[in-house]
Amino acid sequence: MKKRGILESFLLEFMALGSCVVVLWTAFYCLTMQIMKKNMIAQVQASSDAIISRVENELLEIGDAAYRLSHAEKVCAMLEAEDKLDFYDLAGNTENDIDTVIGQNILAGNILILRRDGGYYRFRGRISNTVIKKMHRTLIQDGVQNFTVSTNGMTYIVCSHEVCNKEDVQLGYVVFLMEKTNLESILGDFHNLKHLGLVLLSGNTILCANQEIDENMLAKQKDASIFYQEKTIGFTGFRLLVLCRSIVTKQVRQYFGIAVPVTIVLLFLVMAGFVSYWKKHFIHPLNSVLAHFACNMDMPLPLTGEEYFDGLVKQVNAMIFQIEEKEKELYESKMRVKDIELEKERTIFALLKKQINAHFTVNTLNVVRAFIYRGDREEAVRLCNELSCLLRYANGGDGDITLLEEIHVLEQYVGIMQTRYPGKFQFKVEMDEELLDTMIPRMILQPLVENAIVHGLCDRTGEICIRAEKNEKMVIQVIDNGRGMSKEEISAIQERIWNQEIGGSGEMKHIALMNIDRRIKMVYGEESGIWIDSEKEKGTKVLVMWNM
Repeated sequence: MKKRGILESFLLEFMALGSCVVVLWTAFYCLTMQIMKKNMIAQVQASSDAIISRVENELLEIGDAAYRLSHAEKVCAMLEAEDKLDFYDLAGNTENDIDTVIGQNILAGNILILRRDGGYYRFRGRISNTVIKKMHRTLIQDGVQNFTVSTNGMTYIVCSHEVCNKEDVQLGYVVFLMEKTNLESILGDFHNLKHLGLVLLSGNTILCANQEIDENMLAKQKDASIFYQEKTIGFTGFRLLVLCRSIVTKQVRQYFGIAVPVTIVLLFLVMAGFVSYWKKHFIHPLNSVLAHFACNMDMPLPLTGEEYFDGLVKQVNAMIFQIEEKEKELYESKMRVKDIELEKERTIFALLKKQINAHFTVNTLNVVRAFIYRGDREEAVRLCNELSCLLRYANGGDGDITLLEEIHVLEQYVGIMQTRYPGKFQFKVEMDEELLDTMIPRMILQPLVENAIVHGLCDRTGEICIRAEKNEKMVIQVIDNGRGMSKEEISAIQERIWNQEIGGSGEMKHIALMNIDRRIKMVYGEESGIWIDSEKEKGTKVLVMWNM
């Protein structure tokens, strides 16, 4: 991880955390508003029902009183009297029973009986004659029974009921007048519900309201309201409308308007402090450790000054020390194994040299002696020179030589073997001259040619050919057209070479092949080595390959 990547990731995570908190706060705000809206609507509904019930009860009480009074026998008798004196006399008798008929707690301050001819009798109140004439005209001519009438700055709400005789002939009206202020006082009892608009209507005319509401804008205000309820009050014809324009009160809006930004600011301040603390006590120490580790991987990590962090640093240093000790032990073990393998290779190589020095030298000297007995001094000298060259080569050390030198020594060996076995085999070399300067391990071809002579051509004559080519790999082939081997024999020899298995009872069978394969692998890698290709009675091809 990059040094700055830790801090960036840390900051990104905190920003994501802050964003989540803001989202949660917004969700909380929306949820709270929804709950408030639901609760407020329930409260508005309850308040609306209470207001409507209160106003409805008052108006219905007036309407019921008007109905009862219109059906009182004395009232009918008053209006049936043709003489006005009789009308007033009967009215006096009726007035004594008026409280019994209509009750004491009615809000109507003016009660009167109105004849069709304009005559009237006032049971309560001091309403002027002008108002009475207006009511008479509205009742008789317009046929409207519930309406408002104004005079001298005073507005009255009129609630009337017609009076009929037994033949259902209209005789006049019982009229109740309630001052508008009385009804407004009822609505004023709900002044604490400032979010509610209360409107009493007669037709499309506003009789009274607890707020300033324009009649022309009433329809639009109804559409803009989140809640409204409208109720026609009994048979009075009045309609009471309850409007709620806003769910959230001003105080609630102010609360959220302050709480949201303050919470966000506090959140970011807390986050900034938290980030600063972690940056000082965690990110910087960690970055210093990573920087030191990147530049000085072999050195112990420095202490950071943070107690809790230095405990981890000490543990890491102890672990690094243990790893270094293990690596040192492993390296020493590998070196010991390598030394053992090298010693093994030297031993095997020495055995090969002894094989040449002992058997080959004795056999060759016997041939030289035979030539001397026959008096063929030139052949004896030639053989001695070839043997001398071969022995110097065999005892010349372990270093690499050129392919040209290897071929030269091989020709000396072949010359000796052809002298020992006249007409036994032919020998040839096929390769480009540019390959002769290639450096190769010492003594890798002579054992292969010896095997071809001793094993491949043991019971016949034949030909041995050396070929070399170099592309991505260096490939040297030793080919004979001798008796060959079966697939089973090839597999057994190849497996023994690859597994470096010495024959039973310590015999050194195929030790030359194993030595060559092992030396090639040690120098050029495990992909290098010896491969054998053979077919029964057709010959054998041994390939020595290594990567260039």
